[in-house]
Amino acid sequence: MSLFLDLTIRRKLTLIIMFTSGIALLLVCGAFITYDRITFKHAMTQKLMILAEVIGDNSTAALTFDNRQDAQETLAALKAEPHIVLACIYRKADGVFAVYHRDSVHTAFPTSVPQGDVSAFKDSHLELFHQIILDGEHIGTIYLQSDLQELHSRLNRYAGIVVIFMLGCSLVAYFVSSRLRQIISGPIQHLADVAKIVSGKKDYSIRAVKRSNDELGFLVEQFNGMLTQIQERDAALQKTHDELETRAQELQKELTERKRAEEERERLESQIRHAQKLESLGILAGGIAHDFNNLLTSMLGNSSLALRKLPPNSPEYEYIQQVENAAQRAANLTRQMLAYSGKGQYVVEVVNLSNLIGEMEHLLQSAVSKKANLRYHFAQQLPPIEVDSSQVRQIVMNLVTNASEALGDQDGFIILRTGVIKADREYLSDSVIDDELPEGEYVYLEVADTGSGMDLETQKKVFDPFFSTKFPGRGLGLAAVLGIVRSHQGTIRLYSELGHGSTFKVLFPASSKPEQPLAAPPEIEKEVLPGQGTVLVVDDEEYVRLLAKTILEGSGFTVRAAKDGREGIEVYRQYADDIVAVLLDMTMPVMNGEETFKELRRIQPNVRVILSSGYSEQDTIRRFSDKGIAGFVQKPYQPDVLLKKLHEVLNA
Repeated sequence: MSLFLDLTIRRKLTLIIMFTSGIALLLVCGAFITYDRITFKHAMTQKLMILAEVIGDNSTAALTFDNRQDAQETLAALKAEPHIVLACIYRKADGVFAVYHRDSVHTAFPTSVPQGDVSAFKDSHLELFHQIILDGEHIGTIYLQSDLQELHSRLNRYAGIVVIFMLGCSLVAYFVSSRLRQIISGPIQHLADVAKIVSGKKDYSIRAVKRSNDELGFLVEQFNGMLTQIQERDAALQKTHDELETRAQELQKELTERKRAEEERERLESQIRHAQKLESLGILAGGIAHDFNNLLTSMLGNSSLALRKLPPNSPEYEYIQQVENAAQRAANLTRQMLAYSGKGQYVVEVVNLSNLIGEMEHLLQSAVSKKANLRYHFAQQLPPIEVDSSQVRQIVMNLVTNASEALGDQDGFIILRTGVIKADREYLSDSVIDDELPEGEYVYLEVADTGSGMDLETQKKVFDPFFSTKFPGRGLGLAAVLGIVRSHQGTIRLYSELGHGSTFKVLFPASSKPEQPLAAPPEIEKEVLPGQGTVLVVDDEEYVRLLAKTILEGSGFTVRAAKDGREGIEVYRQYADDIVAVLLDMTMPVMNGEETFKELRRIQPNVRVILSSGYSEQDTIRRFSDKGIAGFVQKPYQPDVLLKKLHEVLNA
């Protein structure tokens, strides 16, 4: 290629014309030879097929009467066809019937005979299988093999013709190009000579002569104009150079700032996408948990009623108790799903985080493996935090259990540390939850382990619901932690490296309110309380209505039931004087709980309504603030809980 570039314009034009002509001729000749080769091969196949049909027709009698001699004589006639190398007649019943070899060397015949008529070109021959049919019945197959000598001879003749033709055309192209190249190369050569003189003498008054009005003439015009402007532009170029230097520095600064802004935008977009994904998964988890709670309400309630009616020594008592235990575990699972969605049940208290965890030491020790060594480093005089104590206990338990499982069968340490930190925007934006949390003072719980650690890909998914690196895991422990922390306007930071353990740091906003003593978990009374009056149960799930009716009627109440809010309104209008309370579901078709409650208040302003929902009491009551709700029952509920709440409302 470098040799071609160094040639003169004249020689380049000559070579280009000859090369282009040669390529065109080669393509035409190639197309012609390819077409002839294809048609000739087709003709060869047709000719061989006709020959096979003739031999097949002449061999039907020999095949029918098992006369191998006649079949052999029929094949011997192929000596008149010098291109036939091999021939064979196969009888359908027993294989090879008669054979023919053109040469003295006997070549093996194909052992398998295909179905139908088949032809194929091999490397050095053409072979064909043709079925022999007599009265519509396949009685045998004729195999013919032909050499390709005739095809090769034909191609060689064409190759010689192409070579002679190409040489003649090349001579003609060279003669024509040598006469035409001067039209283009002359003006270019003149322009090159002028440029050489201008460059050598630095005399910008010299001008090239314009000989035509085509592109070359336009080139000469532009060249002459360029010479006129060179001196004028030299000074302008220097000035522009100085300006560009200044502008380049400004652009460098601007690009740096823009790059920084772009990186910040991408980081924010990534956080927004992650938050939207978590929010969508939270809505899904909350919806599933709500529906599960309806099912579990029936399971827990009916199993509890069944246990109440059976003596402890009954053979069925243990089975029903196992059903109740399984339903309780399922209820715990739905509570974790609700916690992830941020709709779990919680009661806000002002507590000291160190004291709350300190009360759990014995429980935590029993929850970890025997090879795990728990260490505590509690900060003194921590600011209080406003949290639900039971849910913070769940956070601690989930994180410690997760750390214990990360240790596996190895000895290791699990370190719990509390403290307080002043978090700025940069620190908060680098956390798992960046919901534009305000800067300020945060109380933190840090749970560190010396386990196997996590890679970056695992860290990105570790808080996703149903993601687990453990075979028996449900993948809801850390997801529930995330939901609880988000509902408390806190955040989480994660530090981990493969082979170097993991550290989860949970931050809660510090509170200025005084600390309150930790509340003991409430105990449920097992005593069945008698009742009287009519209770209206409004729930779209039939099994929940039946359970509530069974519980309430068993305690002495009369029950009216409605499958949705609209039907509940009609029933209440009809029996308003007898109804002492309404058990109202929140999520229903046709008319939801909020709309139904408003309509009930229009009918009777003092109506006593107990809300029932699979979502948390705070999430539900918040929608009914200052609207006169008498009470709330969290699904799934047991008979004693429902009756206790109903009596509290009636005796208030």
